[in-house]
Amino acid sequence: MRVIGIDIRDIEEGWAGRKRYTSLLLDGLLSADRTNRFVLFSRSLSDVDFNGNFSVVRFDKPVFLWHRDVIDYCAREVDVYISPRSPITPAFLNVRSILVVHDLISFTPFGRHLPIKSRIIEKIFMNRAVKKADVIVAVSENTKSDLIERFKIAEEKIRVIYEAPDPIFRKIDVSEEVLSRYGLEPMRYILFVGTLEPRKNVGTLIEAYTRLSPEVRDNFKLVIAGRLGWSYGAVIEKAESLSKQGKVVFTGYVPDRDLVHIYNGARLFVYPSLYEGFGLPVLEAMSCGVPVVSSDAASIPEIVGDTGISVPPLAVDEMSRAMEVILTDDEMWHILSEKALRRSKLFSWEATAKAFKELYESL
Repeated sequence: MRVIGIDIRDIEEGWAGRKRYTSLLLDGLLSADRTNRFVLFSRSLSDVDFNGNFSVVRFDKPVFLWHRDVIDYCAREVDVYISPRSPITPAFLNVRSILVVHDLISFTPFGRHLPIKSRIIEKIFMNRAVKKADVIVAVSENTKSDLIERFKIAEEKIRVIYEAPDPIFRKIDVSEEVLSRYGLEPMRYILFVGTLEPRKNVGTLIEAYTRLSPEVRDNFKLVIAGRLGWSYGAVIEKAESLSKQGKVVFTGYVPDRDLVHIYNGARLFVYPSLYEGFGLPVLEAMSCGVPVVSSDAASIPEIVGDTGISVPPLAVDEMSRAMEVILTDDEMWHILSEKALRRSKLFSWEATAKAFKELYESL
């Protein structure tokens, strides 16, 4: 039996995507591994409802003191440490460690929009952490390539283990009552899901929507679901006249229990992002059988494969034509819907947890 330590702070204080990642990884490990013992390092959780081989160690301290106490604890009690969040602890551990890297956005031009504290921490500690860690888990081949290019790491040190959709996102019968709360009708809208920020490239999507033929725009709204991030003013301004006409709908944050119905009710999902470490909303849409038009940037083609239509992220006319084809061609819609469902089943948290188990047991 081994003792596996895991940083679970994202469950209690993380951004939405990473909170989901850590929660679902733990759920997967709970099913996949009943032999090893897990120590979950927290700042505020005093208890977690897991089986007997999972326990929580809480250090309610400022961040750098928290890392110090985790490092000291690991030296005494832990065989392998998994960090799905921070490079700080892996940079100084003297036990075997697995560092999960979701993306390298801090090192891109988009990183200037991140909180300055996050950028400083990554730039100070990531270089040391990727060299010190025994294995680096990249969530996509694109992130693996970014790591090799940025830090000159040996390829064999990096293992690509894909994320997967939350099981809540699946093909279901749509509740028209849920959709009506957002002013929507089934199969009468195009959907985007994500935080409104520059790298999501929503302005291009809005411009592509305006170039659809008038009859198509009359039949399909554009729905933009997600929290407001940073520098979103230009997007709101671009959509202002369309919003007044009821053509563009900003829902704000949507809870998962409603979002699964909004995915299933969409005629088309469009994801024009300029940069992603993985691109989970695309996979969530595919898991609900929604055809996809996406950008061909970063990791997104790895997820979509040949199940949707990929276009250059700034090619407005090409994006608009791809949208119009799927919206108006029923035969293509059904083909792409079935292909999306089939491909989505290649990604599961059972497979992800199994890959992690094999990895930490090999160290």
